Amino acid sequence: MATTMGAAQAANVTFKGTLKGSTGAAAASVQVAACTTDCVNGVGAPKALAYTSSAGAFTASSAVASGSYAIAVVDTDYISGYGQASSWGYLHKEPNGQWSITQSYANATKQTVNGSALTLTLANAIHNPQNKFTQSTTGTVGYLPCAGHTTTFKPTPFSDLPSNGSVSYQWYAGATRSSMKAIAGARGTSYTPSATLVGQGLYVSMVATAPNRTNYDQLGSIGVVGNPATCTPRLATMPKSWIKSYGKKHGKAKAGKRVSIVGAKAKAGKHVKVGYTWLLNGRAVGAGKRFAIPRTVKGQKLVVKVTFSRAGYKPRAKVIVFGRVK
Repeated sequence: MATTMGAAQAANVTFKGTLKGSTGAAAASVQVAACTTDCVNGVGAPKALAYTSSAGAFTASSAVASGSYAIAVVDTDYISGYGQASSWGYLHKEPNGQWSITQSYANATKQTVNGSALTLTLANAIHNPQNKFTQSTTGTVGYLPCAGHTTTFKPTPFSDLPSNGSVSYQWYAGATRSSMKAIAGARGTSYTPSATLVGQGLYVSMVATAPNRTNYDQLGSIGVVGNPATCTPRLATMPKSWIKSYGKKHGKAKAGKRVSIVGAKAKAGKHVKVGYTWLLNGRAVGAGKRFAIPRTVKGQKLVVKVTFSRAGYKPRAKVIVFGRVK
């Protein structure tokens, strides 16, 4: 990159380079845009600079104001190597010097224009089947996020991620993609949005990396965070291993006597609560470990429902039958 300094607030910017696609062949045509905000994921399409290209080599020039720019390109063959349709993506320079495509404005390699001219030359940006990650789909969530409830992103496994590779995640929130901001500490496959995010969009990025490989970078929209008073979250199923015992019944179903459940216990450290609901002929009549059977309910069926619960998970329950009251 060569920059000629000057006092002008606009510059005639020239980008030069060669892009090669997923088959290693030079792309037939390339469009180039210079963006100061997220023009790829924001409202509207990037405005391409005037350009000419042939066999993948391109030059593009336009007068732009001084500033820091993310360089966006559109090329069917090059971007299709990332499992995407023909669309815009940003150029990102890898540690090994190779250029790759990213959908994240934050991950784009910015170029500074501060003077009368700037020339950027891209070394051959090669993306071939041996140098990319394979993934049939990005992943699924399947339900809208709800404040106070955990949202889990289920990524589709990569079929060729090497043992020395890794996948990282980052959650974002914002009214739009162009205004979204990274959520501090939200770097796993699960995130619980707070009430302050109600009405904002929730996003998650996934980046696969490995030595001498082009990064796989995808940003997905999870949905607008809902108000817990009106939205219905899809809760995760509580693991069976968290429950040590539903307990055993103590006592017999006789009018005027007391019965109880003993030994119901959850696994330590899982913050699981145990609840009891006593029912006579299907009607709830009491709670707690113990129940005093009224003298007036002879012949009715007595059962107790033992429920293990924890916020963010579907409860697990078991019905223990005492039988007809004698």
